[in-house]
Amino acid sequence: MSISEYKNRYLESLYNTFKTELENERTRYFILDTNYTNSDDTEKEFTWDVKQNNKIREGDLFIFRRPTNLSQIAQQFYFFGAGKIEKIERKNNVATAYISKPLLFVDRVLKDNIENLKWEFKERIKEEWEQFFFKNKISNITKNDFLKLLSLSRNVVEIESNYINNDISLTFKQMADMATRIKKNIYYVGNHEAFVQAKGSAHFEFSKRIKQNYSYRCAITGIKTKDFLVVTHIIPWHENEFIRLDPSNGICLSLFLAKAFKKGFITFSNSYRVVLSKEAEKDAALYEELKIYENQKIELPDCQKPNLKYLDWHREHIFKN
Repeated sequence: MSISEYKNRYLESLYNTFKTELENERTRYFILDTNYTNSDDTEKEFTWDVKQNNKIREGDLFIFRRPTNLSQIAQQFYFFGAGKIEKIERKNNVATAYISKPLLFVDRVLKDNIENLKWEFKERIKEEWEQFFFKNKISNITKNDFLKLLSLSRNVVEIESNYINNDISLTFKQMADMATRIKKNIYYVGNHEAFVQAKGSAHFEFSKRIKQNYSYRCAITGIKTKDFLVVTHIIPWHENEFIRLDPSNGICLSLFLAKAFKKGFITFSNSYRVVLSKEAEKDAALYEELKIYENQKIELPDCQKPNLKYLDWHREHIFKN
């Protein structure tokens, strides 16, 4: 299945998940600001003060937003998943909603990605976002607003065709498991579990963590448009099953530079500077594109920088020296 087919089927799968609710005229739609500091984006419930909002009902749909003050991405709020309000329990003035049909987006929708979005529920007058979403953590949006945000979540450019299967569901359980492994510094993904769906979940969580570490920017160029960003392993996936989820084995790069790195036309020194292969000189146009980055120091994340031992392996086994 091609990347474009995958994108279409991914979006179709989102719609089909909520088909019953979308066709119900009584369904209401919300943006819910997450209550928790859970870095894995795996919230399973939502609480709020009913005195501030009593519009949410069982059967309604929502999209989760992580506000800027709780975000792991500098100066960026983001949307990371959707779901259905399955059950609501009330105690005094506090309501707790339990979630069903939880879906994590293939790629987070960042503040930068919605700068030009035309909202229906509210007109955005000022450039800043501080006053746009409601302060009580709940924004009542329209069905079209909900669908627009869903459509923006389908960036799958970093998924290679080898990992695309006709079964495109990315299950909440598998991705939560991969996120837990990373959190516990367990980076092993065995070959016995590397069937397509598990592999897809592993790549999803690995990619999400790396992009987060690099604030969704290319480490060399600073490009931040998501369609041009890809996460690449330093030591390829198939080489070592014990470090497949290790964030220090990944770098966020633009598509062109990621390909150059994977094919050995560039690598990085132990001082994190770009090293250019002489092999690139055989293609004058390629050399012209790459030489402007030679000896440039890459932008490093605050945590989980590229492991120097992994870079040494890349220079020895991948780099065309």
